[in-house]
Amino acid sequence: MNLLQEPEVFVGVIGAIVSLVTLFLNVLVSIRTQRLARFLEVTEETLDFKKRQLDELYGPLLALIMQNKVLAERLKDTKGSDFELLDNLPGILEEIGISSVVELILQNNKRIERLLVTRSSLIRENYYPYSVTRFLGHCGILKSATSSRPLEIRKPEDYYPNEFDSYVHESYEELKKEVDGILSERTHLLGKKRGRVVHV
Repeated sequence: MNLLQEPEVFVGVIGAIVSLVTLFLNVLVSIRTQRLARFLEVTEETLDFKKRQLDELYGPLLALIMQNKVLAERLKDTKGSDFELLDNLPGILEEIGISSVVELILQNNKRIERLLVTRSSLIRENYYPYSVTRFLGHCGILKSATSSRPLEIRKPEDYYPNEFDSYVHESYEELKKEVDGILSERTHLLGKKRGRVVHV
């Protein structure tokens, strides 16, 4: 006699199979939900860090650099296109009408230097890029030029590194794109989670 031909046994076997399939599907959904939750948690941590990089380092750096660029152009309009601030310190600090512009540039450089030193953990690379070290060196040379014992000999590396401007601008734009991408991906995943079509 075949046990499956008995109605009670058949119903019991089907019930057991349905229970096992349901248990398997619940475990599978639970694993996927845990993976999605962990992925979203990591994504949120990455997003928070990149926002900090923008808000606390690259955004302020870009604003200060842009202001200095306008001020430097103003100096060149007054003093000539080949004017170099470093070559005219400390004497230019005595010139009426120009000294306030120079002082603002020097103050902004100090603020940039402070940001680079105090927010170094937010620099995109795990090291100081060459343009950053050049800028920090330039700040030291400017301080020396305004001291009572300035350096007499100038090297090309002593002057403002224009590549620093490019580095900050490019880093800012790349971080903005990364943040936008993470926000878009997160919105997409959360939308799928609500619709229960999540594949992680």
